[in-house]
Amino acid sequence: MPGPHLLDANQITIIKPSRLQHQQFSLTLRAGECWGLIGANGTGKTTLLHLLAGLSQQQDKLSYCNTSFQQLSPQQRAQRLGLLLQQAEFDLALSVYEFLIANRYPYHGLSCSKLLTDQQLIEQVMQQLELTGLASRQISTLSGGEQQRLAIAALCCQQPRIYLLDEPLNHIDIKYQVKVLRLLKALCQQQAAVLFSAHDVNSVAGICSHAILLFQDGSIIQGRVEDVLNQTHLSQLYDYPINHSSNTTSNCYFFDI
Repeated sequence: MPGPHLLDANQITIIKPSRLQHQQFSLTLRAGECWGLIGANGTGKTTLLHLLAGLSQQQDKLSYCNTSFQQLSPQQRAQRLGLLLQQAEFDLALSVYEFLIANRYPYHGLSCSKLLTDQQLIEQVMQQLELTGLASRQISTLSGGEQQRLAIAALCCQQPRIYLLDEPLNHIDIKYQVKVLRLLKALCQQQAAVLFSAHDVNSVAGICSHAILLFQDGSIIQGRVEDVLNQTHLSQLYDYPINHSSNTTSNCYFFDI
């Protein structure tokens, strides 16, 4: 049985700055669903994620957990939805642990965070993303991949019901990509809703229940992974022949060089 609605977007207009293209788009994310968002560069993946996060003038078309966006305070919105930007910026002179503590702000305000439950959560997330050894490091000393893992960890410490992630696998090694994908899958098993953009079709095929395909001509296909991820759609999506291989243990898409 489908889970309760966590995010509803009703006829939002996607405007692509690079093209004079407009399209109407509606979406419902339910508890336990994991959505992958794929498309070539410039098709509007980041634009769509920002629209769903309320970073536009179309907030009246959004509701989170069956409450309209405009009826929620900023604190309530942060408890419901979290957004990972494609390029995370860290301007604060904080350690890794201090930064993760700060992401409990939606629940504790400025008194944020000496509670044992918070500490347990932060330690668990750091362990999942192998950040424990970096806990005392200043953020400015981290590599790009380490900062990306920290940004994902911060989103998990925020504990929203809805996770929107713009290319979360950027800048990180394969080992950590697998850890991130497993973490996203686990969040859905805990009845969150996840939507992430990716260039790797196989990461979407590997963990997602649903997918959104954004085409260069402005058209959109969305639905269950088994219905929308196929050779025909993907070859059209990327304007390049995509092959498919499946057996009892794997299901992958690849291209010839």
